[in-house]
Amino acid sequence: MRARSMAVVFFALLAPTAPQPASAQNTCDCSVICDTTVANCKEDVKLERQLERSSCRIDSDDQVLGCQIDESFARNNCELTCGTELKQCLKDAKLTSRACAAGTSAQRKLCNAQADANAENFFAFCANELPNFCLSDCVERQRCTDGVRNGQETDVDCGGPVCGSCPDGSMCLTDFDCLSGACESGVCVTFMCNPISLSDPDTVNGDTTGGTSRLQGSCQSGGAPEVEYAVTAAMTGVLHVELDSTADLGVYVRTVCESQFTELGCADFVVSGTETLDVPVQIGQTLFVVVDGFAPGIAGPFTLRVQSLPSPIGPTPGPSPTPF
Repeated sequence: MRARSMAVVFFALLAPTAPQPASAQNTCDCSVICDTTVANCKEDVKLERQLERSSCRIDSDDQVLGCQIDESFARNNCELTCGTELKQCLKDAKLTSRACAAGTSAQRKLCNAQADANAENFFAFCANELPNFCLSDCVERQRCTDGVRNGQETDVDCGGPVCGSCPDGSMCLTDFDCLSGACESGVCVTFMCNPISLSDPDTVNGDTTGGTSRLQGSCQSGGAPEVEYAVTAAMTGVLHVELDSTADLGVYVRTVCESQFTELGCADFVVSGTETLDVPVQIGQTLFVVVDGFAPGIAGPFTLRVQSLPSPIGPTPGPSPTPF
């Protein structure tokens, strides 16, 4: 059987799409849009069931062929016998082949029944659950062009999980609400990092207390003070980062300090102890390493270690340096 599942169809149907221009969205009737979506959903289920049943048939045909090949080998072995033993050998080969074919037929029926059951479940989803999902999503997306702050928007027609990012000066809740990637005191702003330069390798002691609170890692809640560092890789491979702290601090790495959209990795898994993070890097590339608190008000001292290492994927010529 193919590994692909009909569930893929529905994740695609529910996946966010880019907002349409206001001129197009304002003339849209969500009920009409969702009627089409539901109809497409049902048609996709029909096609997927056909594909699954076709896969059942192919698997069954392959197994039948295997039964026939096994019978052929068995009959060839029978040629080493004679008389009544030959007749019994040929009979046994035929009976074994029939039993093999019967089992294959039963498996095919079960496979087809499973494909039909899957289809029925997804047909029910298309008819009963998808319309509500679709209408809710459609209405929410049309709010992104109505000139009013509503729904989950942080400002007029922008911000939040549905609409696009907001320009500078707009209200925001997180960095992801802003085109600049920076939400400070509830307002989208443009800022420039002022990172501390590190060597490769390097170890530094620092403290996030009193730092700026302009950045946020994808594995953190935001609002805590952070300290920014810049390190230029001495070799191609991975930048290995270790952070030790008794406070609940984490670390994340970006290619552009000011933009959360360029994050390569984020580690904030322990409340107190050591966080480790490896991200890909090219020789001469400058990456920005940010030490940040997990949530607002969390800050404290830390020790940060950085070093570029050969990539662990595949053999690396020459001796591999020991981290730190």
